[in-house]
Amino acid sequence: MPTPQTLVVDGQKIAINVSGTGNKNIVFVHGASMSGETWLPQLNDAALKEKYRMFAIDLPGHGGSQWLSHPDAYSLKELAHILRKTIEALQIAPFILVSLSFGTCLAGEITPPPANCLGIVLASPSVLNHQLDLSEVLTLGPMGHVIATESPSDDDLREYIRHSTTSEAVARTFYHSYRNTDPAFRKSIGNIMMNGAWTDELMNIKEWNVPVCVVFGKEERLVNTHYLDHYDPLWNGKVVMIENAGHVINEENPDAFNGMLDNFASAVFKNF
Repeated sequence: MPTPQTLVVDGQKIAINVSGTGNKNIVFVHGASMSGETWLPQLNDAALKEKYRMFAIDLPGHGGSQWLSHPDAYSLKELAHILRKTIEALQIAPFILVSLSFGTCLAGEITPPPANCLGIVLASPSVLNHQLDLSEVLTLGPMGHVIATESPSDDDLREYIRHSTTSEAVARTFYHSYRNTDPAFRKSIGNIMMNGAWTDELMNIKEWNVPVCVVFGKEERLVNTHYLDHYDPLWNGKVVMIENAGHVINEENPDAFNGMLDNFASAVFKNF
């Protein structure tokens, strides 16, 4: 099982689960109202554990990490700052960054790029930018308001989860994580969406000058799976599509996701 650790970053307690004995590093960032628990199918994978040292971060207000209290606590800028400082506090090199859903937005808000990052995986990416309207990126469905509602009804939450995944196990994990997340985080998400409070995350990532693996599940229903088809830094020049998976690809089809991750990491780390 992964080993839980706690770091103090800018006075905030950040929870991390650590796994593996390899000499190359992978850092995982979960999505909105989720937790590092979503990465257990990767942290517990025997083949990945043998080759890599893996770190699954709980974002502020999520999982075992401390809830924030100052007025701009959950802005993209602040969360990206804490994420960057957390990665720096791990004191690892080299590494690849694997982010899921909202976590891909935070990766895109980190500028300049963190030292020693050799590649990025954007899983179910909702990376925001100045070229496309939100409606061209997100396809949230009739219960999309759940992502920005502090305390939605159980009926609305469960309907949103059913829209995002057909896996009962994934649904249970997400429901638990959602209810354990600071509701103020979701209020901030609403403010961000209303005010367009993001930078050009696609351009920021492009300026990292590293390979970018974009991966979607073929059953994805929350994000337009074609909006990154022609993104310049794409690894192998194409978006990876995984069978039998929706939004939470890494849990819904872990075998395929882990194989893709190992292929990408092996290619990125081949000279190290």
